[in-house]
Formats: sequence, structure tokens, C-alpha cells
Amino acid sequence: MDLRDSSDRTVKEANARVATGRKWRAEEEVQKVMGRLQHQEVVGMVQTGRAGLGWSDPPVLWSKASRKERKDLVVSEVTRIEQEELRVKSVAQGRWTTWEGVAS
Repeated sequence: MDLRDSSDRTVKEANARVATGRKWRAEEEVQKVMGRLQHQEVVGMVQTGRAGLGWSDPPVLWSKASRKERKDLVVSEVTRIEQEELRVKSVAQGRWTTWEGVAS
């Protein structure tokens, strides 16, 4: 993401590939996450919980975020997606039914 969004034209055109494993491609994940973040901006603020709209801090919008904020948004969203996939896998395996699988 840093190389692609660089202000230097030669760095931007270098098309450097990030070495990842067989099952996970960094470029594809970043594109998917950027799409999700832009979609969240279109959807807007939604109510979560019982507190109501405007109770929490306003989210950082993709279009108004600085370069560092965009990078932080992408990293936090990728982390959230990975944790969600791990939670789904553990529930599918029945780990949540034992006391050892309970997370505090």
C-alpha cells in the first residue's frame, strides 16, 4: 500500500510484489479491505448496541483520512477480519462449548 500510494512516480510504477504464503495474497486482501472501508463510508453510521447514534466517537471516513490513517484503517480491518474468521472456525469446531475454549 505504501509503494502503490507513493508520491514518487518511479516507486509507484515499480510494481513490487510482497512475498506471502500460498493461501494469502496481500494485494488481494488490501483491495478487498479498501472496498469494505469505502462501502462502510457509503452506508454511514449505524446504531450498534443500545447507546444510540452519536454516542461514540465518529469513525474516520476513508475519503477524509490521511495517508497514515488509511494505513491504520486497513491494518485494523484486516486484523478484525482475521479474528472473525478464527472465531467462526472455533465455533464450527465446538471449542466454545468447553470451559477451556471460553475467552474472557
